[in-house]
Amino acid sequence: MVNSITLHASAARTASGDTHSVPIDVSGFDEGIFFLEVSASDTPTSLDVDIETYDPVTDDWYKIGNFAQMTGNGKAAPVSLTNLGQKIALSYALVGTSFTFSVSGIVKEDK
Repeated sequence: MVNSITLHASAARTASGDTHSVPIDVSGFDEGIFFLEVSASDTPTSLDVDIETYDPVTDDWYKIGNFAQMTGNGKAAPVSLTNLGQKIALSYALVGTSFTFSVSGIVKEDK
């Protein structure tokens, strides 16, 4: 079975940040494909978006994948990942005035 998930609903961001406070529970899923779309940018320079997994032992987040750097409106190449861990979230670094972007995914259940 597959499920659609939203890691970051379309919203304008004016500073770097993360979604660690609202992680997605993927403990029942083994793999996923993720999509980044930038729908608006104002005086952009760059947007870097990483997909991270949570390690409950160290209570920290670790990068497991990333999208190609975005410098304006458009869609990044999808990112396919396996071994997602228990929870995933995003970390994003923004240089410029603002980016409006969304990140979604399709995850597949463990067999």
